[in-house]
Amino acid sequence: MMESAPRRSMLDHIRNTAGSKTVERSAILADLKATHIVTRFDDLIDAELELMLAHIMSGNADEGYAVAVVGKSGAGKSTIVKRRLDANPSLQPFKDEYDNMIGACLRVRTPPGCTAKSLGLAILRHAGNPVADTRSDPYIWDQVVTTMMRKQTYILYLDEFQHALHAPNQKGVDYLANIVKGAMQDLRWPLWMILSGVPDLLTFIERDPFKQMKRRAPVVWIDELSDSPDDGNDDNDIDFMGDVLEHLTRTCRLDLAVPLSREFLRRLLHAGIWRLGMTIQIIKMAIERSLWDEKSGGKIVYRHFVEAYQRISNCDEYTNVFTSERWFEIIREVNEDGTLTTTVSGR
Repeated sequence: MMESAPRRSMLDHIRNTAGSKTVERSAILADLKATHIVTRFDDLIDAELELMLAHIMSGNADEGYAVAVVGKSGAGKSTIVKRRLDANPSLQPFKDEYDNMIGACLRVRTPPGCTAKSLGLAILRHAGNPVADTRSDPYIWDQVVTTMMRKQTYILYLDEFQHALHAPNQKGVDYLANIVKGAMQDLRWPLWMILSGVPDLLTFIERDPFKQMKRRAPVVWIDELSDSPDDGNDDNDIDFMGDVLEHLTRTCRLDLAVPLSREFLRRLLHAGIWRLGMTIQIIKMAIERSLWDEKSGGKIVYRHFVEAYQRISNCDEYTNVFTSERWFEIIREVNEDGTLTTTVSGR
């Protein structure tokens, strides 16, 4: 009897048919993605996670609470939170005695323009228990708590939670705030929550009709980077970003052929609008340009930063932070898709 060929996934097919250079570059990009940059915010989030876990382990908490992680677009808050969740041994999923995968934390990205119903449905989909969208809000959120209880999940991480502010006017933000609060106060299985997003998300807490979520939501701010050694940081952020650039370059087995002058590092940070996540994104895009540059000889050169910034902002040479003489007058913001705006404003 002829044996059937082993099943292959589409990724297996791509890997087996891609060129050797693409495979090699893919491995380098995987190493780059796996590289963790230690930040001054790590300890702050770790402390909140440890406190939350201590309350859960106490076994006598009759309600949960929320922690808000707040920063501007491109600050890197989502990446930092996910890294800290990944680094906490208590939050790693494992198989129970029935071979079911369970975990103490469920991660969900808040849907744009979310309502109580769409958020509840998204949570249930991520938890592997989808229900029909014709069900009522109370039923859906009852299922959220029931599902979390069945899976022994205590913590719900809702990323991009500012989307909750864009709820349709029919029921609005106060209604959703009460639903979320009710889930944290459910006596069957009170939920703890981590809410991350732009500063607007604090409006959600402030609009709670009973003013209870504000008291229960400590805020961890992911601040913008600074050019000043007197801003309360142990290390100057310019020196820190130089170390990050060198580390990421070494990780990708490239030689850094750009002098780390103060002006270059300031241009780099200005290109990233002085936000950690956006600045690292530009570095990674410059590394990609180098990896695909056959003439670079394994080096990352100044041109790669010019090209990376052009790619993320769709700018010309006159509004490119790395080529303009008056680069400090080029001010951009972050689009919804994570790119930089093409509109330039001056100081």
